[in-house]
Amino acid sequence: VVEASDELSVTLGWWQSDLAKEAHSSGGFRVPLVRGSPYITAEYSGATPLVQAQHALRVDSGGSSKIVVDGKSHPCDGHHKVRGLILSLDLQHSDTTWLLFSPSTVEWTCRPAPFSITATTPLHGSIRMALANNCTTGAETWQCEGAPQGRDASAYMALLNKHAGSYPTRVV
Repeated sequence: VVEASDELSVTLGWWQSDLAKEAHSSGGFRVPLVRGSPYITAEYSGATPLVQAQHALRVDSGGSSKIVVDGKSHPCDGHHKVRGLILSLDLQHSDTTWLLFSPSTVEWTCRPAPFSITATTPLHGSIRMALANNCTTGAETWQCEGAPQGRDASAYMALLNKHAGSYPTRVV
């Protein structure tokens, strides 16, 4: 449901009931979308976050799918749980790297194919996602000017990390 809009932004909301929407209480979330923002932000009020894609995570040379959490590699197999501030995911077929910014208290379960990551409990807070690189390996030549090499997006990722903690919700 569109909760608010102006020339450069729209706020969408999903709530279990009208009462929950009025009180911004348990059972819903809202997504403020502001033109020009590289992030997708979801503000949760007692709902359980789930992020999913049609693509699988990239498989490493050992045949495993991994997710990087705060700079350390972790298995993504549906069994291991992860917790951290910055989760980095490389999707296989789209050749993209996405960053998920999460409160440190949130524990996630990751499934590699098709990719999904689900919080283990409802959240009262926000998560953010940003496309960090659309040419991670150079495999998709139609979107990579440097193919067959990947693009170094480390400076852009550092910029996303630096500003992930603040976000606009509308234009005044």
